[in-house]
Amino acid sequence: MELKDILNINRYPFDEEIMVYLSGETVLYDGAEGYILFLLYLRYYEKFSLVMGVDFKVPIPQFFLSKKRLKTDTYMNLLQERREKNFQLYDKAIKWSSWECGVIQLENLNNDLDADGRAVSDKERQKTIIRHVTKHLDSEMRQMALNMQEFFFECLDISHGQVTFLWNRKLASYLLFKQNNADFIKRCFAEGDYGIQRTLSVLNDPLRYGDPMTCLLPDKYVIAFYEGEDEYNGTDISDLNLNFGVNIYVLEQLLNYVETILIKTEEMDY
Repeated sequence: MELKDILNINRYPFDEEIMVYLSGETVLYDGAEGYILFLLYLRYYEKFSLVMGVDFKVPIPQFFLSKKRLKTDTYMNLLQERREKNFQLYDKAIKWSSWECGVIQLENLNNDLDADGRAVSDKERQKTIIRHVTKHLDSEMRQMALNMQEFFFECLDISHGQVTFLWNRKLASYLLFKQNNADFIKRCFAEGDYGIQRTLSVLNDPLRYGDPMTCLLPDKYVIAFYEGEDEYNGTDISDLNLNFGVNIYVLEQLLNYVETILIKTEEMDY
């Protein structure tokens, strides 16, 4: 795919108004319209997934669509279906791409903190987190967790939930190359680099917190986010940015394209 074709892909097919509509409780009061809009969103990705070669089928609607207010049990089933479908979209996009994924269960971390009497000082809590990370995680997850300790402090009030790490080695290689070859990127890949930054504005904040948590390590670019509830609010995969899958695809194409540029440049130098 040529660069101009990649950059012409609409990276934001769903605007903020639609995302707010589908992420809140609108469907409880406006069931038919909310559910139909959700089905249109799924149908879009059913068609778009053909481009990625990913098999994603939209199920037959399980609920009777009417303009009457949904009953509570029907509403909860609708939320569960939305959560499941969003996870399928997210999971298929990640597995299709060069991204990798790992999860830390916060319940296990909080159990260790409880065993230490909730570690009254920040320093003690930090020691407990490091001990937990060292004890329970493999070397790759440990590397990411220890480089993003502050993020765990923000998650300690979530007793039942999880922290997810997404990491990408191809993206890290590109960003590190860019740091050392800024003039080359500006001369040969300026538009593509801007496109990468635009895709990251979506991917860095999958659940739309407004406060992305990312880290560039020597061998991987890492994004972290949490799912769960505290005493005030909660978030889960049903809050996934509706443009996530498209931007996964566009980023992958841009990384593949810049690889071809670098290969050609090396051949010319040779």
